[in-house]
Amino acid sequence: EKGKGAYLNGKKITCSKITDLASTQGIMSIFLKKPNANFVKKLVAAQEKEKFWPTSLMCIAMEATLVADGRRDWVFVPIAGGVWDYAAAYIILKESGCVVTNLKGKEWSLKDNEILAANPKLHSKLLKIINN
Repeated sequence: EKGKGAYLNGKKITCSKITDLASTQGIMSIFLKKPNANFVKKLVAAQEKEKFWPTSLMCIAMEATLVADGRRDWVFVPIAGGVWDYAAAYIILKESGCVVTNLKGKEWSLKDNEILAANPKLHSKLLKIINN
């Protein structure tokens, strides 16, 4: 619930506090669609330098819970699902302390079909990679 925090099994959860992108464990659900090819190229190029570790579960709700409770450091989902895929994930991520935006860096809204979430330091670093 907005303004009430995020909880798992009755315990308050928070997102990762890691500030250095190198060696982070992130999640990216990337459908192999032509508009996503540019994002993949940017992340591959950045990964060669930063050595972060992305995985994919292809379920934004599950991915959001892993990031919200700090088991993963960030989540990146470009041009994929609908509002029903993101709405619950958004509130869980926000309540755990994540910055949650679209890929342009604007606060995520019900009109967006993409999401980027991480703690404030990692979020800004990931946003730079995606938008360069």
